[in-house]
Amino acid sequence: DDDIKQALHDSGLNFQSIERLKEQNKPAKTVKITLTHKNNRDTLIKTGLKVGYCSLSAEAAKPKTQDICRKCGGNHTTNNRTANEAKCLNCSNQHEANSASCPKYIEQQQKIRKIIGDYTSEIKVPSPMTTTNFPSLTKIYHSAHQYHQADEHLEMMETMMEKMAITIVSAMTNAIQQSTTTLIGVFAQQNVLTNTRFISHIIINKFLTIDGAE
Repeated sequence: DDDIKQALHDSGLNFQSIERLKEQNKPAKTVKITLTHKNNRDTLIKTGLKVGYCSLSAEAAKPKTQDICRKCGGNHTTNNRTANEAKCLNCSNQHEANSASCPKYIEQQQKIRKIIGDYTSEIKVPSPMTTTNFPSLTKIYHSAHQYHQADEHLEMMETMMEKMAITIVSAMTNAIQQSTTTLIGVFAQQNVLTNTRFISHIIINKFLTIDGAE
């Protein structure tokens, strides 16, 4: 307890008394601290208290409760009722405190309904369960089915385009090969004609030369 007093003093928390509680006439681990100011109490509850190398938590003391009879309003339990007549503790009328016909109870219920009515009339909260945020399963199925069909059509178009490209390339290749073969044939014929003319020219020139010699 002296360590706790020193820790409170070091923390600047002024106190009136420190009392260690008992359990079955034996000292318990719980210590009751009465502080001098409400702010000190709030600070101790929020921050706790460091005593040496230990950090101790603190909580506000619960006030002592007193039994009240709901039938007669006396300071005792309902089972130990002494008065014969019922008396409401809230309105002092002759009925039990938990009666639904109590004027105080009805007044409180009306206030609660008014507060709820004013709140709901001034603030319109949209329902989160809308078809935009949560579409029906049928629409989800149709959308997924449409996407699936679109994917199938796209795949079919890609396949057709590939086939068309292969056909066009094949046709162009055959045309180029045929054109190349034709050009080679023309060049070959031109070479043959040129060689023939050259040979004929040589023969003619040869004969002319012989004739000139004679």
